[in-house]
Amino acid sequence: MSITTLGLCTAAAFFHHVIQRKPAEFTTFVKELYGLGMSFLGNMKISPSSDLHATDYGAIATRFPNMPPQTDWMLMCAIRDSKNWFFDFEGSPDELFAEETISTTAKELSKWYMETGFWLSILYKTNLDANKIKAINKTGNNQIALWIRVSLLPGNNHTTGHMITVKTPIVINEANNKVSFDYWIWPAYLEVEYHLYIPQEQLV
Repeated sequence: MSITTLGLCTAAAFFHHVIQRKPAEFTTFVKELYGLGMSFLGNMKISPSSDLHATDYGAIATRFPNMPPQTDWMLMCAIRDSKNWFFDFEGSPDELFAEETISTTAKELSKWYMETGFWLSILYKTNLDANKIKAINKTGNNQIALWIRVSLLPGNNHTTGHMITVKTPIVINEANNKVSFDYWIWPAYLEVEYHLYIPQEQLV
């Protein structure tokens, strides 16, 4: 599994959950964003800058072969640029202050959920206590985004963080000291779900 050139996994997790929650609204949003250059997700206005509108995706993809598909790039760059209050983001990994313009924290993600109005309540936690992690309750009616170390994912030894979405209840096997659950990750250019099976202490 490879991580693409752009670190937009948090934006990807957000859209993945919006699709689950409000598929019709998401479809309308994509069409308007492409046709009008701006749109709304519920109460959230997404209006990227003229610089991003003028960006040549093909030219960037030629220089960076590991770029995400253009539709993914359009959506995630649009929300990232629209929500930047100081830095301008033009969709390229090598632009000035790229790390600052691309990065999205878990706390900011929780604000995006809230801003849409699609969810009745949003719970943001940074507690790494094992008992708190055990209490995470994935149901058929909620969405969970989880920030983990990339090195926990199969085939990766990176030390950076990555945002995944939890697809099934987290099962903790105390006897074997293992934690397991299904998850979705970007980049997964098809709707792919994976199974994570790791030592319990590594989750924190």
